[in-house]
Amino acid sequence: MNKLASVLFLVIALSIPFTAFSQQTSSRSLIVIPDFSVAVEQELPAVVSIRVIKVEEAPTLRQLIPGQPPKIVPSPAPGAPPSEDEKPDQKDPNESKGSGSGFIIKSDGYIVTNAHVVNNAKEMIVRLTNKRLYKAKLIGIDLKSDVATIKIEATNLPVVKIGNPNDSKVGQWVIAIGAPFGFANTVTAGIISAKDRALPNNAFIRFIQTDAAVNPGNSGGPLFNLSGEVIGINSEIYSQTGSFAGLAFAIPIDTAMDVVNQLQAHGKIVRGRIGLQIQGLTDDAAKALGLTDSAGALVADVPSDGPAAKAGVKVGDVIVAFGDKKVEESSDLPIIVAAIRPGTETTISVFRTGATLVLKIIVGELK
Repeated sequence: MNKLASVLFLVIALSIPFTAFSQQTSSRSLIVIPDFSVAVEQELPAVVSIRVIKVEEAPTLRQLIPGQPPKIVPSPAPGAPPSEDEKPDQKDPNESKGSGSGFIIKSDGYIVTNAHVVNNAKEMIVRLTNKRLYKAKLIGIDLKSDVATIKIEATNLPVVKIGNPNDSKVGQWVIAIGAPFGFANTVTAGIISAKDRALPNNAFIRFIQTDAAVNPGNSGGPLFNLSGEVIGINSEIYSQTGSFAGLAFAIPIDTAMDVVNQLQAHGKIVRGRIGLQIQGLTDDAAKALGLTDSAGALVADVPSDGPAAKAGVKVGDVIVAFGDKKVEESSDLPIIVAAIRPGTETTISVFRTGATLVLKIIVGELK
Protein backbone atom coordinates (compact mmCIF):
# COMPACT_ATOMS: atom_id res chain seq x y z
CA MET A 1 0.00 0.00 0.00
CA ASN A 2 1.52 3.37 -1.06
CA LYS A 3 1.49 6.48 1.09
CA LEU A 4 -1.59 8.08 -0.59
CA ALA A 5 -3.59 4.87 -0.26
CA SER A 6 -2.66 4.65 3.42
CA VAL A 7 -3.92 8.18 4.08
CA LEU A 8 -7.21 7.51 2.27
CA PHE A 9 -7.74 4.28 4.24
CA LEU A 10 -7.15 6.14 7.52
CA VAL A 11 -9.61 8.89 6.62
CA ILE A 12 -12.32 6.37 5.67
CA ALA A 13 -11.73 4.31 8.83
CA LEU A 14 -12.00 7.35 11.10
CA SER A 15 -15.18 8.56 9.40
CA ILE A 16 -17.12 5.32 9.99
CA PRO A 17 -17.70 5.61 13.77
CA PHE A 18 -18.37 9.34 13.45
CA THR A 19 -21.05 8.70 10.80
CA ALA A 20 -22.65 5.99 12.90
CA PHE A 21 -22.64 8.23 15.95
CA SER A 22 -24.22 11.06 13.96
CA GLN A 23 -27.00 8.78 12.75
CA GLN A 24 -27.68 7.52 16.26
CA THR A 25 -27.88 10.95 17.83
CA SER A 26 -30.06 12.32 15.05
CA SER A 27 -32.70 9.69 15.83
CA ARG A 28 -32.84 10.66 19.53
CA SER A 29 -34.80 13.54 21.00
CA LEU A 30 -32.63 16.25 22.48
CA ILE A 31 -32.87 17.01 26.22
CA VAL A 32 -33.43 20.73 26.66
CA ILE A 33 -32.79 22.41 30.01
CA PRO A 34 -35.84 24.57 30.79
CA ASP A 35 -35.84 28.30 31.39
CA PHE A 36 -36.64 28.79 35.06
CA SER A 37 -36.96 32.56 34.87
CA VAL A 38 -40.73 32.70 34.29
CA ALA A 39 -41.54 30.59 37.35
CA VAL A 40 -39.00 32.50 39.45
CA GLU A 41 -40.37 35.91 38.45
CA GLN A 42 -43.90 34.82 39.30
CA GLU A 43 -43.20 33.21 42.67
CA LEU A 44 -40.14 35.01 44.07
CA PRO A 45 -42.18 37.92 45.54
CA ALA A 46 -44.00 35.48 47.87
CA VAL A 47 -40.75 34.07 49.33
CA VAL A 48 -39.38 35.71 52.48
CA SER A 49 -36.23 35.67 54.58
CA ILE A 50 -36.58 35.19 58.32
CA ARG A 51 -34.01 36.50 60.76
CA VAL A 52 -34.25 35.56 64.40
CA ILE A 53 -33.01 38.41 66.60
CA LYS A 54 -33.61 36.99 70.06
CA VAL A 55 -33.94 33.32 70.85
CA GLU A 56 -33.46 30.94 73.72
CA GLU A 57 -31.56 28.52 71.48
CA ALA A 58 -30.06 29.22 68.07
CA PRO A 59 -32.15 28.16 65.02
CA THR A 60 -30.83 25.00 63.46
CA LEU A 61 -30.68 23.04 60.24
CA ARG A 62 -31.18 19.31 60.53
CA GLN A 63 -28.17 17.53 59.10
CA LEU A 64 -28.03 13.78 58.56
CA ILE A 65 -24.54 12.33 58.82
CA PRO A 66 -23.96 8.92 57.23
CA GLY A 67 -23.63 6.22 59.87
CA GLN A 68 -24.40 8.57 62.77
CA PRO A 69 -27.51 9.87 64.54
CA PRO A 70 -28.98 13.10 63.11
CA LYS A 71 -26.91 16.13 64.01
CA ILE A 72 -28.12 19.70 64.47
CA VAL A 73 -25.98 22.42 62.89
CA PRO A 74 -26.34 26.22 63.25
CA SER A 75 -28.32 28.08 60.60
CA PRO A 76 -26.76 30.07 59.07
CA ALA A 77 -23.16 29.00 59.40
CA PRO A 78 -21.09 30.85 62.00
CA GLY A 79 -19.84 34.16 60.67
CA ALA A 80 -22.50 34.61 57.99
CA PRO A 81 -23.35 38.34 58.10
CA PRO A 82 -26.82 39.87 57.93
CA SER A 83 -27.65 41.36 54.55
CA GLU A 84 -26.93 45.04 53.97
CA ASP A 85 -30.67 45.78 53.81
CA GLU A 86 -31.24 44.47 57.33
CA LYS A 87 -28.38 46.24 59.11
CA PRO A 88 -30.04 49.69 59.48
CA ASP A 89 -32.98 48.13 61.38
CA GLN A 90 -30.76 46.36 63.89
CA LYS A 91 -28.89 48.35 66.51
CA ASP A 92 -26.35 45.55 66.79
CA PRO A 93 -26.15 43.12 63.84
CA ASN A 94 -24.21 40.73 66.05
CA GLU A 95 -27.39 40.10 68.04
CA SER A 96 -28.77 38.09 65.11
CA LYS A 97 -29.06 34.46 66.18
CA GLY A 98 -29.78 32.81 62.86
CA SER A 99 -31.88 32.87 59.75
CA GLY A 100 -34.16 30.84 57.59
CA SER A 101 -36.71 31.18 54.83
CA GLY A 102 -40.46 30.99 54.39
CA PHE A 103 -43.29 31.71 51.98
CA ILE A 104 -46.54 33.67 52.16
CA ILE A 105 -49.74 31.62 51.96
CA LYS A 106 -52.27 34.36 52.75
CA SER A 107 -52.27 37.97 51.56
CA ASP A 108 -52.81 39.25 55.11
CA GLY A 109 -49.40 38.06 56.24
CA TYR A 110 -49.52 34.36 57.12
CA ILE A 111 -46.20 32.66 56.40
CA VAL A 112 -45.13 29.01 56.47
CA THR A 113 -41.64 27.96 57.55
CA ASN A 114 -39.83 25.18 59.42
CA ALA A 115 -40.41 24.73 63.13
CA HIS A 116 -36.67 24.43 63.74
CA VAL A 117 -36.15 27.91 62.25
CA VAL A 118 -38.47 29.71 64.68
CA ASN A 119 -38.51 27.37 67.67
CA ASN A 120 -37.90 29.33 70.92
CA ALA A 121 -37.68 32.60 68.98
CA LYS A 122 -38.48 35.68 71.06
CA GLU A 123 -38.14 38.21 68.25
CA MET A 124 -38.19 37.72 64.47
CA ILE A 125 -37.73 39.98 61.46
CA VAL A 126 -39.21 39.03 58.08
CA ARG A 127 -37.73 40.53 54.94
CA LEU A 128 -39.72 40.63 51.70
CA THR A 129 -38.14 40.65 48.26
CA ASN A 130 -38.96 44.37 47.99
CA LYS A 131 -36.63 44.83 51.01
CA ARG A 132 -39.40 45.83 53.39
CA LEU A 133 -38.95 44.55 56.94
CA TYR A 134 -41.64 43.43 59.38
CA LYS A 135 -41.67 42.09 62.89
CA ALA A 136 -43.29 38.66 63.00
CA LYS A 137 -45.13 36.71 65.67
CA LEU A 138 -45.44 32.97 66.06
CA ILE A 139 -48.92 31.62 65.30
CA GLY A 140 -48.38 27.87 65.67
CA ILE A 141 -45.60 25.31 65.73
CA ASP A 142 -45.40 21.52 65.45
CA LEU A 143 -41.99 20.08 66.19
CA LYS A 144 -42.92 16.53 65.14
CA SER A 145 -43.59 17.56 61.54
CA ASP A 146 -41.13 20.50 61.65
CA VAL A 147 -43.79 22.91 60.37
CA ALA A 148 -44.64 26.34 61.77
CA THR A 149 -46.68 29.40 60.86
CA ILE A 150 -45.80 33.01 61.64
CA LYS A 151 -47.56 36.27 60.79
CA ILE A 152 -46.63 39.80 59.88
CA GLU A 153 -48.98 42.79 59.94
CA ALA A 154 -49.45 43.56 56.26
CA THR A 155 -52.10 43.39 53.55
CA ASN A 156 -52.30 42.68 49.81
CA LEU A 157 -49.18 40.54 49.88
CA PRO A 158 -48.28 38.18 47.03
CA VAL A 159 -48.97 34.52 47.82
CA VAL A 160 -47.64 31.23 46.50
CA LYS A 161 -49.66 28.71 44.55
CA ILE A 162 -50.03 25.40 46.36
CA GLY A 163 -49.43 22.36 44.16
CA ASN A 164 -50.00 18.63 44.51
CA PRO A 165 -46.77 16.74 45.24
CA ASN A 166 -48.50 13.48 44.35
CA ASP A 167 -48.51 14.63 40.72
CA SER A 168 -44.73 15.11 40.68
CA LYS A 169 -42.41 12.43 39.35
CA VAL A 170 -38.84 11.39 40.00
CA GLY A 171 -36.62 13.07 37.42
CA GLN A 172 -38.72 16.23 37.08
CA TRP A 173 -37.13 19.65 37.51
CA VAL A 174 -37.67 21.61 40.72
CA ILE A 175 -36.60 25.03 42.01
CA ALA A 176 -35.54 25.93 45.55
CA ILE A 177 -35.67 29.56 46.71
CA GLY A 178 -34.32 30.77 50.03
CA ALA A 179 -31.56 32.58 51.89
CA PRO A 180 -28.60 30.20 52.19
CA PHE A 181 -25.97 31.60 54.58
CA GLY A 182 -28.02 34.80 54.71
CA PHE A 183 -27.96 35.50 50.96
CA ALA A 184 -31.62 36.37 50.35
CA ASN A 185 -33.52 35.54 47.14
CA THR A 186 -31.14 32.78 46.09
CA VAL A 187 -32.49 30.43 43.42
CA THR A 188 -31.16 26.91 42.80
CA ALA A 189 -32.50 24.14 40.60
CA GLY A 190 -32.29 20.38 40.36
CA ILE A 191 -34.44 17.33 39.92
CA ILE A 192 -36.56 15.17 42.19
CA SER A 193 -34.19 12.36 43.13
CA ALA A 194 -36.68 10.21 45.06
CA LYS A 195 -40.12 10.37 46.67
CA ASP A 196 -41.60 8.96 49.88
CA ARG A 197 -38.18 8.94 51.52
CA ALA A 198 -38.24 7.89 55.20
CA LEU A 199 -35.66 9.56 57.45
CA PRO A 200 -34.59 8.34 60.90
CA ASN A 201 -35.41 11.56 62.76
CA ASN A 202 -39.01 12.00 61.61
CA ALA A 203 -41.54 9.19 61.90
CA PHE A 204 -44.46 11.19 60.51
CA ILE A 205 -43.10 12.52 57.20
CA ARG A 206 -42.17 10.91 53.89
CA PHE A 207 -39.85 13.41 52.23
CA ILE A 208 -39.24 14.54 48.68
CA GLN A 209 -35.53 14.07 47.95
CA THR A 210 -33.89 16.48 45.50
CA ASP A 211 -30.44 17.48 44.29
CA ALA A 212 -31.30 21.19 44.23
CA ALA A 213 -28.64 22.94 46.31
CA VAL A 214 -29.95 23.61 49.83
CA ASN A 215 -27.79 25.05 52.62
CA PRO A 216 -28.23 26.52 56.11
CA GLY A 217 -30.64 29.43 55.69
CA ASN A 218 -32.71 27.61 53.03
CA SER A 219 -34.68 25.90 55.79
CA GLY A 220 -38.38 26.72 55.55
CA GLY A 221 -38.16 27.91 51.96
CA PRO A 222 -40.36 26.58 49.15
CA LEU A 223 -39.63 23.88 46.61
CA PHE A 224 -41.40 24.76 43.34
CA ASN A 225 -42.28 22.71 40.29
CA LEU A 226 -41.94 24.26 36.82
CA SER A 227 -45.57 25.41 36.95
CA GLY A 228 -44.61 27.73 39.78
CA GLU A 229 -46.46 25.68 42.41
CA VAL A 230 -45.07 24.88 45.84
CA ILE A 231 -44.77 21.12 46.28
CA GLY A 232 -42.55 21.05 49.37
CA ILE A 233 -40.73 22.86 52.18
CA ASN A 234 -36.94 22.54 52.06
CA SER A 235 -36.04 21.20 55.49
CA GLU A 236 -33.02 18.92 55.77
CA ILE A 237 -29.74 17.94 54.15
CA TYR A 238 -27.59 14.84 54.24
CA SER A 239 -24.01 15.94 54.74
CA GLN A 240 -20.75 15.29 56.55
CA THR A 241 -19.71 18.95 56.39
CA GLY A 242 -22.85 20.94 57.20
CA SER A 243 -23.09 22.20 53.61
CA PHE A 244 -24.89 20.84 50.57
CA ALA A 245 -23.62 17.46 49.37
CA GLY A 246 -26.19 16.61 46.73
CA LEU A 247 -28.93 15.31 49.02
CA ALA A 248 -31.72 17.60 50.20
CA PHE A 249 -35.13 16.75 51.62
CA ALA A 250 -38.42 18.63 51.49
CA ILE A 251 -41.65 18.11 53.42
CA PRO A 252 -44.49 17.48 50.93
CA ILE A 253 -46.72 20.55 50.86
CA ASP A 254 -49.96 18.60 51.34
CA THR A 255 -48.61 17.19 54.61
CA ALA A 256 -47.40 20.64 55.68
CA MET A 257 -50.68 22.38 54.84
CA ASP A 258 -52.65 19.82 56.84
CA VAL A 259 -50.51 20.79 59.83
CA VAL A 260 -50.92 24.51 59.08
CA ASN A 261 -54.70 24.22 58.83
CA GLN A 262 -54.89 22.38 62.15
CA LEU A 263 -52.63 24.94 63.82
CA GLN A 264 -54.76 27.83 62.60
CA ALA A 265 -58.05 26.13 63.48
CA HIS A 266 -57.19 24.52 66.81
CA GLY A 267 -53.77 25.80 67.85
CA LYS A 268 -52.44 22.24 68.07
CA ILE A 269 -52.02 19.04 66.08
CA VAL A 270 -54.08 15.95 66.86
CA ARG A 271 -52.53 12.61 65.88
CA GLY A 272 -53.62 9.03 66.32
CA ARG A 273 -51.75 6.56 68.52
CA ILE A 274 -52.07 2.80 69.14
CA GLY A 275 -49.23 2.19 71.62
CA LEU A 276 -46.72 -0.09 69.96
CA GLN A 277 -43.01 -0.49 69.47
CA ILE A 278 -42.24 -1.91 66.05
CA GLN A 279 -39.29 -2.77 63.85
CA GLY A 280 -38.63 -3.76 60.28
CA LEU A 281 -38.53 -7.32 59.01
CA THR A 282 -35.48 -8.93 57.46
CA ASP A 283 -35.91 -11.60 54.79
CA ASP A 284 -34.64 -14.25 57.19
CA ALA A 285 -37.03 -13.17 59.96
CA ALA A 286 -39.96 -13.11 57.54
CA LYS A 287 -39.11 -16.63 56.34
CA ALA A 288 -38.83 -17.91 59.92
CA LEU A 289 -42.28 -16.49 60.69
CA GLY A 290 -43.81 -18.15 57.64
CA LEU A 291 -44.23 -15.02 55.54
CA THR A 292 -43.61 -15.00 51.81
CA ASP A 293 -41.90 -11.56 51.90
CA SER A 294 -40.61 -8.95 54.37
CA ALA A 295 -43.53 -6.52 54.04
CA GLY A 296 -45.08 -5.41 57.33
CA ALA A 297 -44.09 -4.19 60.80
CA LEU A 298 -42.85 -6.61 63.45
CA VAL A 299 -44.28 -5.90 66.92
CA ALA A 300 -41.41 -5.63 69.44
CA ASP A 301 -43.36 -4.41 72.48
CA VAL A 302 -47.00 -3.84 73.45
CA PRO A 303 -47.53 -1.57 76.48
CA SER A 304 -50.38 -3.00 78.54
CA ASP A 305 -52.35 0.24 78.76
CA GLY A 306 -52.36 1.05 75.01
CA PRO A 307 -55.06 0.61 72.36
CA ALA A 308 -53.07 -2.16 70.64
CA ALA A 309 -52.93 -4.27 73.81
CA LYS A 310 -56.68 -3.85 74.34
CA ALA A 311 -57.24 -4.95 70.74
CA GLY A 312 -55.28 -8.17 71.32
CA VAL A 313 -52.04 -7.38 69.49
CA LYS A 314 -49.09 -9.45 70.80
CA VAL A 315 -45.31 -9.30 70.65
CA GLY A 316 -44.14 -11.21 67.57
CA ASP A 317 -47.18 -10.29 65.49
CA VAL A 318 -46.51 -8.80 62.06
CA ILE A 319 -48.82 -5.91 61.20
CA VAL A 320 -49.65 -6.18 57.50
CA ALA A 321 -52.49 -3.67 57.26
CA PHE A 322 -54.17 -0.92 59.24
CA GLY A 323 -57.72 -0.16 58.22
CA ASP A 324 -57.75 -0.34 54.41
CA LYS A 325 -54.07 0.57 54.04
CA LYS A 326 -51.32 -2.00 53.56
CA VAL A 327 -48.18 -1.74 55.67
CA GLU A 328 -45.32 -2.36 53.25
CA GLU A 329 -42.57 -1.11 55.58
CA SER A 330 -42.48 -0.58 59.33
CA SER A 331 -42.08 3.17 58.74
CA ASP A 332 -45.50 3.22 57.04
CA LEU A 333 -47.42 2.44 60.22
CA PRO A 334 -46.74 5.63 62.27
CA ILE A 335 -47.78 7.79 59.30
CA ILE A 336 -50.99 5.80 58.72
CA VAL A 337 -51.97 5.82 62.40
CA ALA A 338 -51.10 9.48 62.99
CA ALA A 339 -53.48 10.54 60.21
CA ILE A 340 -56.48 8.86 61.90
CA ARG A 341 -58.60 10.90 64.29
CA PRO A 342 -58.42 9.69 67.90
CA GLY A 343 -61.51 7.78 68.95
CA THR A 344 -61.96 6.19 65.53
CA GLU A 345 -62.70 2.46 65.50
CA THR A 346 -60.94 0.61 62.71
CA THR A 347 -59.15 -2.69 62.10
CA ILE A 348 -55.59 -3.89 62.42
CA SER A 349 -54.52 -6.96 60.45
CA VAL A 350 -51.75 -9.08 61.99
CA PHE A 351 -49.98 -12.21 60.81
CA ARG A 352 -49.66 -14.72 63.67
CA THR A 353 -48.73 -18.42 63.64
CA GLY A 354 -49.34 -18.86 59.94
CA ALA A 355 -52.63 -16.97 59.67
CA THR A 356 -53.82 -13.38 59.28
CA LEU A 357 -56.12 -12.09 62.03
CA VAL A 358 -58.26 -8.98 61.72
CA LEU A 359 -58.69 -7.23 65.08
CA LYS A 360 -60.85 -4.26 65.98
CA ILE A 361 -59.00 -1.32 67.51
CA ILE A 362 -59.95 2.13 68.80
CA VAL A 363 -57.27 4.70 67.96
CA GLY A 364 -55.97 6.73 70.89
CA GLU A 365 -54.40 10.20 70.90
CA LEU A 366 -50.70 10.91 70.70
CA LYS A 367 -49.92 13.39 73.46
